[in-house]
Amino acid sequence: MKAQRGFVLTDALVAFWLLLWLAGGVGYLVNVYKLVRMCCEVNGWLVTRGLGIVIPPLGAVVGFL
Repeated sequence: MKAQRGFVLTDALVAFWLLLWLAGGVGYLVNVYKLVRMCCEVNGWLVTRGLGIVIPPLGAVVGFL
């Protein structure tokens, strides 16, 4: 019988990066949704969310705020 494989650091890192990408994608999509819902009021959030479309890491963070 083969021995069961134990904890491998590369597996943990791959799982971490996949979760990070998933969270970033969800945040980016929420940012786009919130930007569309902000119809016509021009303020700092609208500008920041608009920049978040062009700069995806900013959009991912702002989507969760």
